[in-house]
Amino acid sequence: MAECNELEFELPGFSGRKIEGNFEGGNVSSDGVLPDLICERCGRFSSAFESVMGADLLLNVRSLLDETSDQWWYPHTLIYSASRVLPLFVRAEQSDQFRTLAHLLGGGNKQELEQRFLGRLEKQQRFGRLFASSSEGPVSLKTLMNLDRWDTTN
Repeated sequence: MAECNELEFELPGFSGRKIEGNFEGGNVSSDGVLPDLICERCGRFSSAFESVMGADLLLNVRSLLDETSDQWWYPHTLIYSASRVLPLFVRAEQSDQFRTLAHLLGGGNKQELEQRFLGRLEKQQRFGRLFASSSEGPVSLKTLMNLDRWDTTN
């Protein structure tokens, strides 16, 4: 049995709340308490939680595209995404919204970002799918990002 660890985090409205539990190695897994707490705080079907999931995916993709680092942002909240495209990435279908997203991802046009993304997936195949052990099956990052539809409308 893993020793009891404390997990500290800060979220608006939580004021430094601590959680105690058996977290192997001090880490929380994707199926662990962190996504549940965030979901509980925001409300699973709220626009606030969709925004948090969108930010989680954005940070994940940004970390993936950063070739200067091997650190990867793990998008814990996406366990609740049910493979649906989040509003932030749906809006990226529009050219002006895509430019904003591209800037947040480090710049480039659709083809450059897609090349960087697919190139990183080739090198690090573990990045391509999330929650492989989930009962829902693995979730494709490319699908969650709505990559094929980026910058397709004016």
